[in-house]
Amino acid sequence: MLGQNGTGKVPLLRAVCAAPPALLQEYVGITYDNFLRNCSLENFLNSLTSICERLQEVHAKDIVHNDLKFINITYTVTIAEPVFHIIDLGWAYHEGKSLRNRSSRTVYKATKKRTRTT
Repeated sequence: MLGQNGTGKVPLLRAVCAAPPALLQEYVGITYDNFLRNCSLENFLNSLTSICERLQEVHAKDIVHNDLKFINITYTVTIAEPVFHIIDLGWAYHEGKSLRNRSSRTVYKATKKRTRTT
């Protein structure tokens, strides 16, 4: 996931700490549920398009997020002109790769991303 370099407005990695294990990433705003409580219908509909574009950027790198929810989408700037970010790629994997638990058993396999047909 470290190779995203801001794709999908994923927070940029600023530092890594070995002990205790930690990642320091840039701040990327307020969660999407806060946006929904305060936006107009027009801004809500526009937000869906913008979030889909961000997710499409992540999918273009063959990454499947696997944990997309309100708290994993944030926005910066203002409610009238938001910039959306896809965050928390902790469950994300390259398409077709397996997630393994500590016993090395496969517990989940990333699904194929959906593609738009026209």
